[in-house]
Amino acid sequence: MATAVIIVLVTAVAALLAKWALWYRRHRALEQAIPGPPSLPVLGNALDFLGLANEDRLKFILGQGDRKMRRLTLLTTVVVMVNNAEDIEHVLRRKDLADKSRFFYASLHMVAKNGLIQLSGPLWREHRKALQPAFSLSILEHFVDYFAEEAEGFVRRVKPWCADDNLLDNLRRVTCGAFMKTTLSEKVGADFEEEILDLIRFLELFLKCSTERFFNPLLWSDWVFGLTARGRLIKKTRAKIDHHARVVLDKRREELRQRGELRGDFTKDFVKRPTTLVDTLLLAPGYRMPDEDVLDEFKTFFAAGVDTTAATIIWLLKALSLHPDIQDKVYAEIQTVFQGSDRRVTPSDLNRLEYTERFIKETLRLFPTVPFLTRQVHEETEFLGHTLPADSAVAINILGAHRDAAHWPDPLKFDPDRFLPENSEGRHPCAYMPFSTGYRNCIGGKYALMNMTTFLATTLRHYRVDPVADGYMHLVDIPLCFDIALRAAGGMTVNFTPRRAAEGA
Repeated sequence: MATAVIIVLVTAVAALLAKWALWYRRHRALEQAIPGPPSLPVLGNALDFLGLANEDRLKFILGQGDRKMRRLTLLTTVVVMVNNAEDIEHVLRRKDLADKSRFFYASLHMVAKNGLIQLSGPLWREHRKALQPAFSLSILEHFVDYFAEEAEGFVRRVKPWCADDNLLDNLRRVTCGAFMKTTLSEKVGADFEEEILDLIRFLELFLKCSTERFFNPLLWSDWVFGLTARGRLIKKTRAKIDHHARVVLDKRREELRQRGELRGDFTKDFVKRPTTLVDTLLLAPGYRMPDEDVLDEFKTFFAAGVDTTAATIIWLLKALSLHPDIQDKVYAEIQTVFQGSDRRVTPSDLNRLEYTERFIKETLRLFPTVPFLTRQVHEETEFLGHTLPADSAVAINILGAHRDAAHWPDPLKFDPDRFLPENSEGRHPCAYMPFSTGYRNCIGGKYALMNMTTFLATTLRHYRVDPVADGYMHLVDIPLCFDIALRAAGGMTVNFTPRRAAEGA
């Protein structure tokens, strides 16, 4: 009897191995037909990442500026990188490539499974429809006061005349405070200082772990990672954050119920009055989002919005410090709008800061918040003259498209006037996409731009931004690395000189 069982098991295993071998033979043939660096059977290019510094990993992933399609293989997952606007447009037009890549967004599932970033299909459409009203212009304009309040807090915390080694954390407090007020409620943002610090610490841990897991196949499984010390710490911290969020969510739901607003119909008056992300989800018509999904959206927007905006603001400050002539133009425009006043920024002010907006756009061109996006290939499919294996991924090289000389003359030169109307005419729509483009574009792009513009309009009235002695004279010489956002490999900081002292010098 035992012998028979063993024979059956061995036969079953042999059959499975034979089936896998047939599948892999086809898979490997398709992989090798796509241009890319040499790869090993089964391992792919995994060994190429061993020993590479963080900045070298990003260079290897994105390639060396070639406009042609390029293939990488991570174990058996084939990743095809498209690097120019024309090929990117082809990807975005294909409905069969609309879903986000499971491979690249898997690490988010340990924190939030049903967030807008990682969702696909009908559930994504339901969430997007429910969330869209929270990002209407009338509501975003109401948020400007919160953005300004947090920027003023940054101004008070700045240590003048010395480099701030904790600049990123300081900026995360700005973006996290604004996030809490615009997502949950003003009172939460004002009274939950310790919870904000918990969120920032959780974010730091999550980003470190995401990068570590991506380059270590042994940690790709959530179950395996959950057994590690960092995995256990993430679970513990996530539980604490979930508890705080549930308390606030329940309290807000009760407030809306007592005011008679928690009902099924979604009136036009609602989108005209100030609200928050949570209010939008609780009052959405036709689709009642489960509480767990509301929490997932909260955590997804936190991970995607707080750190990415803070990371971009650092690039803005660094660009100002290395381009004093451009900083003078930005400051002059701000002074023209505010006439030397210290009053708080208003939505109408933002509409007048045209050069400042062009400066932000040029910074995002050279340093897009996310250097690449990925889409899922569900079935074997033809793509730009090649056949892609099922369960592979197509990566959109935003950084490469933004620095493509075919669309950007002298692409490494920092020039905000590229975005003057006369200079933008006829530009390919996929040559510039800092917040993606198409129907799966970033829902919070306008939110981030208004937040960053408000920050600059507040901070630059009080401080001049000066460079530090870090050896970098040009922005494009700074080595890059990537976790969720694009950042400087060794970190960055600047000096802040009080305006009165700078102008009196």
